[in-house]
Amino acid sequence: MSITQTHIDRLFELLHLLEPLPTLTQDGGLTFEKNPIGDFYLHKTNMTTLDLTLLADLKFIAIVIYNNPYLTSITGPHSESSDGSIDVSYLKFTFCGLTDEGLGNSLRYFNSSSLIRLQLKANSLYGSVDGKDLLPRLGSFSRLVYLDLSYNKFRRIRGGQFKNFTRIKELEFSGNEIWEIGEDAFLFNGTDAGIFILRLDGNRLTAKWIHERNGLDKITSEDKSFNLGRNEIETLTRATFLPMIQPGDDKCDLFDCHTALFLDGNSIVCDEKVKWLKDQKSIYKNIVWRAYCVNDVGKDIFTTSKVQ
Repeated sequence: MSITQTHIDRLFELLHLLEPLPTLTQDGGLTFEKNPIGDFYLHKTNMTTLDLTLLADLKFIAIVIYNNPYLTSITGPHSESSDGSIDVSYLKFTFCGLTDEGLGNSLRYFNSSSLIRLQLKANSLYGSVDGKDLLPRLGSFSRLVYLDLSYNKFRRIRGGQFKNFTRIKELEFSGNEIWEIGEDAFLFNGTDAGIFILRLDGNRLTAKWIHERNGLDKITSEDKSFNLGRNEIETLTRATFLPMIQPGDDKCDLFDCHTALFLDGNSIVCDEKVKWLKDQKSIYKNIVWRAYCVNDVGKDIFTTSKVQ
């Protein structure tokens, strides 16, 4: 039997009939607020549009929509307030056919103060809705710590896209078609503690766009991981890469702050431009990983004989 919107609406109607369980408060009293229902999964359907109207005023831990290749748009409850009425901590739309317009118009249905993890892997997102960039709109989710936009159709990340993000810790852009990164593209309003992970592997970036003004040097997290594997990076100049791997402030030095830069699958020419790394091998060998030489097969920038 194929799942239809009628089946989904009937399920949500039944969920609304559930009575809230009493919960003991800190002062010894009871509250009858609705607890999160749990997870809602929808996968392997032929649906083209998903209506979430009946999710209004329900609380979910996770809404997981995956492997629905014909699903291009989401509709939902009308809210008189500026914030959405669907309360969920983890929202996942992966391996669907969501377009920028289909996603952008649906964001208003979700409560911006409850969403923590947003996974949009493998859709048809280019990053622009009606001429306006999509990423700043995602910054309205004030508690968002994880954003996955991998395996979409992004081609560039403009400057200032993440200035509204205050808590982001993990950002994935793997497997897009990104060839351009704007000035201060990764200048965040937060991420000043703990970890920060950025994945840009599997794109079309050259060293020209991994420059010192992209904002990565200003990330002051104690543990940082940058994955730039499988791009088109051909060199590792000091001016371009040193700001990424050195601490952004005086809180810690190279030995206290743990940074990892992954470069496997590029075509790095090992010559005098990478000498600054080999000369300080004892420091950088535990920071720069899998930087293999295209002109010295089987060697990386630290073991090559092409650089003395």
